[in-house]
Amino acid sequence: MSEKYILILWLDWFNKKKRSLFPFKESDRFYQDVAAYGHFGRNDLDFPWEQTDKAAILKEALTSVVI
Repeated sequence: MSEKYILILWLDWFNKKKRSLFPFKESDRFYQDVAAYGHFGRNDLDFPWEQTDKAAILKEALTSVVI
C-alpha cells in the first residue's frame, strides 16, 4: 500500500479545516481540562480524536486495493 494512496483517501474522506480537527466544545476550557487532568480511562467525555465513524469506510477502501 503506497503512502500516496493513503493520502488520497485522507484527502477525500476527512475535513482538513482546523476547527473540524479540533472542534471546540463549549469553550477552550474543555481542552484545558483534558490537558490538565488527562483523558486515559475516562468514559464521561466524548473526545473528537477517538471517533471511529469512518473506520468501516476506510477499511473497505484499503482492503479493496491490491497490495
